[in-house]
Amino acid sequence: MLRLENITKRFGPVVANRGVSLEVRKGEVLALLGENGAGKTTLVSILYGLYAPDEGRILLEGKEVRIPSPRAAQRLGIALVPQHPELIEAHSVAENLALRTYPRYARLGLLDYRAMEKDAEDLIARHRIQTPSPKTPVRFLSGGNVQKVILARELREGPRLLLAMHPTYGVDVGAAEEVHARLLGLVREGAAVLLVSEDLDEILALSHRVAAMYRGRLVGPIPREAASPERLGRMMTEGRA
Repeated sequence: MLRLENITKRFGPVVANRGVSLEVRKGEVLALLGENGAGKTTLVSILYGLYAPDEGRILLEGKEVRIPSPRAAQRLGIALVPQHPELIEAHSVAENLALRTYPRYARLGLLDYRAMEKDAEDLIARHRIQTPSPKTPVRFLSGGNVQKVILARELREGPRLLLAMHPTYGVDVGAAEEVHARLLGLVREGAAVLLVSEDLDEILALSHRVAAMYRGRLVGPIPREAASPERLGRMMTEGRA
């Protein structure tokens, strides 16, 4: 699904990514871990159009692509579960679920809230979001339900590549299990997931292969079966598999 060839990104004298090459296959979760500042967030930001690489190529299903903006990433079928909740807290659950798809509800320059809320009811039921109503402001939801809103929003268009940044951070065990089930359901449908996480249990539960970033370079990937905590620690802190 995704192939990166020699991706390099510099910020002045700092090289955040150094010749990163990797593949994420259809129907696969590739986990990526690393210490703060290792370059994993920069790599995800490049894939979502927030930064342009200084060198290297990005290929989706074998075709080279440019990703100049998040909107371009979305048009290519790339979705992001961000590290920090990307919501408008004063707006309703229905409005937040529609953030990526507002144009479909436009009627003569106005938003058709009835249609928006009807679609939201379907998403709320499908993702088991606990909310009194689609009209409830999202700030009144628990952390687990906020994460479900984000996941429902990002999965509603059927992405072919999902970038999942710490998708269960700060949520309870029950909500984490539901998020995991959604991610695994997505890959069963043939999509690819690049999972960035610091939770080794989550990585070992979800991933097919595991890679690490070390000082901007990619280490691995290795099969999940070979990914012991000790080995993953070496990959992150010593740059060797």
